[in-house]
Amino acid sequence: MKIVLGIDTSLITDPLRVAELASHLLDVVVEVNREYMRQFRGRIPPLLQSGVKWRQEPWAGVFEEFADCLTVLKRRWGDCDDVSPYRIAELQEYAGEPASHSIYYRKNPRQPHFIGGAMVLPPQTYTYHVQVRRGDGKIEDVSRLLGM
Repeated sequence: MKIVLGIDTSLITDPLRVAELASHLLDVVVEVNREYMRQFRGRIPPLLQSGVKWRQEPWAGVFEEFADCLTVLKRRWGDCDDVSPYRIAELQEYAGEPASHSIYYRKNPRQPHFIGGAMVLPPQTYTYHVQVRRGDGKIEDVSRLLGM
């Protein structure tokens, strides 16, 4: 299952609203990943031991893809909104940890294009980055751990 956000986000000018909408999509991907991990118990490796690397989506700036763990494993790469839901699902499903995601965004007046490790959604003046919030409240930047 691949979830692709292919809407004209230039019509959504509130960066907080964009982050809120992305948050809902990330929740869906986490649940899909958890279901796969239940169905294929023992056959989906832990993300940090899987050989998956962080990589910018080749279509960055055109649309944003939220890929499930099976897609990430098959192609051996993912960006922050792909690898974070994988890691969150594994922490929840395998370790029973109440992990969640954190979406950070900042205004980039000098660099209105893609900045490594984050999706830039139009109006392309904001950079968004997804990280994992562990059960103890600590933040884990999975993208950096995978080579960003």
